[in-house]
This record gives sequence, C-alpha cells and structure tokens, in this order.
Amino acid sequence: APLTDVSPLGKMRDAYPIVLMRVEHIVELIQQDAVAEAMCLLPMALVFAAVRLETIARETRSTLLRISFFLVWRLYEMRNSGFDTKPETSTKGIPAQVTIFTKQWTERFLNTVLLHISAIETCDELAVDRLSTHPLENFFGFVRWDADNINTPEQMTRSIAHTDIVKDASRDLGVNQQVHSRIGLAGVHVNMHSPGGKIYVVKLPKGLTPQTIARDCLDAVDPERMDYFAQIRFLQFVEYLKVLMCAAAASHTASEIEWRFISGSGSRIMTGIVANRAPVPGS
Repeated sequence: APLTDVSPLGKMRDAYPIVLMRVEHIVELIQQDAVAEAMCLLPMALVFAAVRLETIARETRSTLLRISFFLVWRLYEMRNSGFDTKPETSTKGIPAQVTIFTKQWTERFLNTVLLHISAIETCDELAVDRLSTHPLENFFGFVRWDADNINTPEQMTRSIAHTDIVKDASRDLGVNQQVHSRIGLAGVHVNMHSPGGKIYVVKLPKGLTPQTIARDCLDAVDPERMDYFAQIRFLQFVEYLKVLMCAAAASHTASEIEWRFISGSGSRIMTGIVANRAPVPGS
C-alpha cells in the first residue's frame, strides 16, 4: 500500500512512511544490492526506530539518532561543496532531478535530530511524542471537529476553550481519546527504569562510531571507493541493524499499523494500536 496507493489522500497518510522506512526493509534492500535506495531511507528509518520502539535502551536511541545525524550531515557537506546528490529521474517524459535531501530539508532535519539527542541524553523522564507537532495536530483536529464547520471567531474561541477543558478532564480521568483514522503514537516515553518486557541494548561493534558508519554507508553506494576494512565495517553495521530488527519485532509500536480495509484506488485505510500480532476481530 505505501507504494501502490494512488488515491487522492495517499500522500497524506502518515502511516505509509513508517511502514516503508522500517529497519528490516533497509536490510532487505542492502541484501538485494540496492544500497543507494537503502541509504535514502536509512536516516528516517533510524529516527523512527529511535523514537517509536519501546524495546530499546536510552543509549541505543542516542546512537541511532547520531548515525542518522552524521549521514545527513555528510550529504549536506557534499551538497555545499558542489557535489550534486540529486538522482536523475523522469517525470511525464521530461528529464528532471529530484531529491528529498534539499538544503532546507537537511537543515531542518539536522536541527530536529539534535533536539532529540539532547532531550534523550539529558532528561530522566521524557515523552518523545511531545517533541513533535503531533499533539498540536491532534488538538487542532479536535477543535475543527468541535466547531462543526462553523468558522466565526466566536465559535472558534468557544471550541478552543471547550477542547482544552475536555482534554484536561480526559487526562485527569485517565481517558484516552483515540484518533481512529490516524496513527495514535508519535513516540514512546523514555524513563530511567525499564518498563515491563525485554529491553535491548544494541551496542556498536568495537571500532565503529556514528561518524565512520556514515562515511562507510555513503561509500558503499559505490563499493569501488571502499577498501577491505571499510567493507568489513559496513558488514558489521548491517549485522547491527539485524539485532535492531529483533528489538523492533518485540515492540508493540512496530506492529501499530493494522490494515483493515484496502480496496481500489480510492481505498480507505483504518489504523489503530495493536497490542499483539493476533488478528483484530472483524478485520
């Protein structure tokens, strides 16, 4: 569905990038010799894993974010030094060059990742989801729903106040307001004490650093630029990703997306929190 949904709302479904940019997909691409494609997805895949897996330790989150940061930083430096990172493609028969690694995107991405690294490494208790715009988006959604298409200043003011009161009351009562048509979690809560269940401390092999990984990953796009030791380091990093896959497989948030109804180009996608991998009744 992330690649085949061509419906008008397909590009707006925030479930698709999370499904597409999973660690297991990165490993599969590398094993199929699609290293360039894997490297395009890797920075966001590492960020998604760092903020959404409840089964990894704090130091592992920081490592994943640092690898992602240095990958994009090297691309940013290459671009500023005159190296064109845009792959050539064709749109409706017209040659064009496109890339997600625009100057504006990379600067914004690097700042965001630095914020996450700083927060994870300095805060004892941290709700990672609060670092994103997701809570604000949900609040705006409740306001629009409460206003019921009435956009007068008075009605909007009343709706904002009413939504704020309802959210405070729901929080005090322990009531979770589930948004059924969107992903309900933008991240997990990071605590000093491990929650119930297995926590994976995925450490880098000796001799590997986020900086060397970033260099080796980009060099792996053109293996002729790699010496023997760089190839060994890159293979070690792939094994590191495979261990991370085990942590993802044990995570409830990794199986958050549940496809309940997909039909044709105008398909509707229902998403919800899945606590286990058992089929959802009625799906």
